[in-house]
Amino acid sequence: MLEDRIEITKNGCWIWKDQAFAIRIGSTFIAADRLTYALYVEDLPTGLKIEKTCRRKRCINPEHMRVDKRVKTIGIFRPKS
Repeated sequence: MLEDRIEITKNGCWIWKDQAFAIRIGSTFIAADRLTYALYVEDLPTGLKIEKTCRRKRCINPEHMRVDKRVKTIGIFRPKS
């Protein structure tokens, strides 16, 4: 599923190719970077921001992510009914 939606660059970035930067799971949308972090590293508490060490906004490689505990953000959102 994820492999079909990424392009791996020579510097190791996993670039998200879909236009939307979220994946729908049931009625919930989860940001692609938050999902890969949760799958490969650990669950990410709601409100904590992921910072990319490679500085590429669409990179979802968990090795290029770190949790920034100083900044709060919303990573999961629900569509309007």
